[in-house]
Amino acid sequence: MEDPTTSDQSPVDELRTAATRLRKLSEEVHHGINQAKEYAEIDARSGHFIGLENFRSRELNELAKDANTLQIHSLGSEVFTESAFNISIVDNAPNIAHLTKALTPELRGYFALYGHHVHVVKHELFIPQAMANTRQDALKFAQVAIYALRIRTGNQFRAVGISNISWNQMACAPGTLEMHLLEPVGRPKWEDDKSNVTCEDLEWLLLAGTRILALNSLPSFHLAFNSAGEAPFLTDVRTSIARTWAGIEALFDVQQELSYRLSMYAAVLYSDVLDERANFQKQFKRLYTRRSKAVHGAHMPQKELVITASESWQLLSDLIEACIRTGNELVSPQTFDRVLLGEKLERKHYRSALADVADRARKSQQHIQSNRMDA
Repeated sequence: MEDPTTSDQSPVDELRTAATRLRKLSEEVHHGINQAKEYAEIDARSGHFIGLENFRSRELNELAKDANTLQIHSLGSEVFTESAFNISIVDNAPNIAHLTKALTPELRGYFALYGHHVHVVKHELFIPQAMANTRQDALKFAQVAIYALRIRTGNQFRAVGISNISWNQMACAPGTLEMHLLEPVGRPKWEDDKSNVTCEDLEWLLLAGTRILALNSLPSFHLAFNSAGEAPFLTDVRTSIARTWAGIEALFDVQQELSYRLSMYAAVLYSDVLDERANFQKQFKRLYTRRSKAVHGAHMPQKELVITASESWQLLSDLIEACIRTGNELVSPQTFDRVLLGEKLERKHYRSALADVADRARKSQQHIQSNRMDA
């Protein structure tokens, strides 16, 4: 068996190969620093930057593909630059060599750990300082935004870490970078390859944000919302199914006749259209049967478990969106019973109440662009 430590190269050739590698590494390090400096000249944002892995947006990709110069490619930039939910492309994430100088002295000892994670960051969520003065406040906003976008789009992207400097500019940070890792490394148990985050999704998030925060203050909705946000990343599929259905049941205060009442209430909440209600109830009861098998340890092929987990999660996501469309409070069992007897379920649409938020953001952005042109 050949000794892997031996080489056909002469000592001189080995030195030349090593020198070539070092030269290439040095060029990559300097290129990253120079590009970070260029980003710093065109991007003066101050706030919190959450690095994202596996975030997918065709709109952002098209912007980057058509660009001829270095610029910030941001989803919804024409309206939402000054909003709390701004997502942009990262194409100059730092490497380990950059982190040895960029991190603060207190964090510098973790450069290897951070370097193992940062290379997967391709997008960042920006939360302005004016919106969240502390890192803890920023993380609260970020969690709601990330979970809500996962629920709406099915794009199971991961929050890698939070920092005080844009991920595109970290390479040139002079020992001022503060970074903290967030969600653990892991791939979702299921994924929709066609999932895609659009500007319309960010607009929905902006308009529905106040209602989501109000609902999230309710323990039952909070449990359901967090279940939807976290279930795809749990290590065991059966545990994921159990967590998802705990979230579904939390939305309805049902103590008896679980299968029947849950399916009826869920169908009523989901839609006002009779055919859609009937189809939703049928799907609900089918998945409830599978859920019982999964959480009680019955034999199920792995493929069937994953499908059950994915479809149950989509069921929970649909119900959470229905809650957001309905109002700032969860619908009571008494109200559901009256609706089943013929009363119409009242939907308090958030868009009409919050449309002026988008108008103010649009006017603010126009004002900023006007000032830049004057300058």
